Amino acid sequence: MKASKLILFLASLVVLLAGCTFEMIQQSDDTSLYRGQSLNLAVIGDPPIVREKHVTFTEITFEDLKRGAELASHYDAVFIMKEHLREAAEGQYAKMYGETRLPIFFVETKQPAAFFTLEDVEYGTFADIDPHMYISGFLLHPEDQPGGDPPVMARQDWGITLDIVNSTNIKAAYSWVFETIASINNVSKQKSDLT
Repeated sequence: MKASKLILFLASLVVLLAGCTFEMIQQSDDTSLYRGQSLNLAVIGDPPIVREKHVTFTEITFEDLKRGAELASHYDAVFIMKEHLREAAEGQYAKMYGETRLPIFFVETKQPAAFFTLEDVEYGTFADIDPHMYISGFLLHPEDQPGGDPPVMARQDWGITLDIVNSTNIKAAYSWVFETIASINNVSKQKSDLT
């Protein structure tokens, strides 16, 4: 009798947990795909797996970042993946991020993106600021607005936090980033059309 109650309890628990997991995934699947213009993105590290077929990633190196503004004629943004964050924080690259004139996104960092613009701070110096941060980035001031010489990043960070890190939520996070990149491109295009 006790064995049959235990089996019934375990079977009910399995069904209940399976239902909860399905509901969580189902809610996550409702996220919007990015359906805007095609994007050509540079990535330092392995390109992420995304849902959008009209978004392409091209692998580049930190050495390529030295091309600065020329990079902006080929790409819409730069992504730096987790395995390269320590190198990304090296002081030699701090100024180059602003010189690219592109949005820069740091994947799986727990630090604000502005951290990477500090020349004399080593990666890991600060405690994780936001343990749920998945992608952190910064956007550039347009050339005709304040931001230094050369114009540098806006000092507000932009980021996506994920309470649950799974494939579905990660792909949704990238879709949100693509929307942001497209909106930046549209603003830049409108400004150039006015001149």
